[in-house]
Amino acid sequence: MRFFTITSLSFLLVGANAHVLVVNGYTFQDLGDGLCTATSMQNSEDSGLPNKFEVNKADRTMTIENLNINDDDGPNKLFTSNTMAAVCRECGLEPKNLNEVAMTVSKDPCLESALNTYRSIHSDIEENEKIVATVILDGTGSDLDRQVWFYLFHCTSYEIVERMLTPKSILSKVSIEEGDEDCLMSYFIESHDEDDETTIYNAEGYGERYSDVWT
Repeated sequence: MRFFTITSLSFLLVGANAHVLVVNGYTFQDLGDGLCTATSMQNSEDSGLPNKFEVNKADRTMTIENLNINDDDGPNKLFTSNTMAAVCRECGLEPKNLNEVAMTVSKDPCLESALNTYRSIHSDIEENEKIVATVILDGTGSDLDRQVWFYLFHCTSYEIVERMLTPKSILSKVSIEEGDEDCLMSYFIESHDEDDETTIYNAEGYGERYSDVWT
């Protein structure tokens, strides 16, 4: 799986359009009204779709249209999180000010476990019915969904979003819209008092993971 190389920050205006620039292998475009897109540049050896993000400064949201990540527990997840944080900043939005990150996620074993657990808890869902639900942070919502949150907590998409946040932000709830082969996942972010012991947050490794990859 391809991950672009960390290099020094550089800008290149593309053509006569001053609203388009290239930064470290990503093409950024200012669409106006607070909208900004970032798309990774492909070369002849690349396969698959490029990474693509849309940042809305007005709504303080990031939508991930496509993201190439590894499924293992190696350092790539941290690097992906740092890339997402750098994209936010380049679009003029600090990650600590995000309200929501949305992405479409394939039904890997972790997500399947979360969905199956939700079905087992909520008996009102029909056998073949697609799940459309919101799960609240463990300790602040229904105890019935505690196990669902546990599985979501260990899924790759949750981890890469959580790792781009500062200790003053937490994922407070997750919205799930199930499809046939994937799910639209929306991760909602709230400010967090570091002295508040009622919520679960592991800030270990924060300094390393949140360093700006484009400086």
